[in-house]
Amino acid sequence: MLIVISESETTHATAVLHNSEKNITATMRTARRAEGTARNSFRLRRINITMWLDPYKIATRA
Repeated sequence: MLIVISESETTHATAVLHNSEKNITATMRTARRAEGTARNSFRLRRINITMWLDPYKIATRA
């Protein structure tokens, strides 16, 4: 499972959930909603979080 949460320059955050069977894209109006989705308290303009659940690795780029 691949979870990617990113915030665009227009301060609109997009959370994309990639699964082997599903591809769900949810658009959020505020970065705070994306922060809550990422379960983090980042106060940055750009948030890029990539999580690989199978190898249990978490890569965070800000």
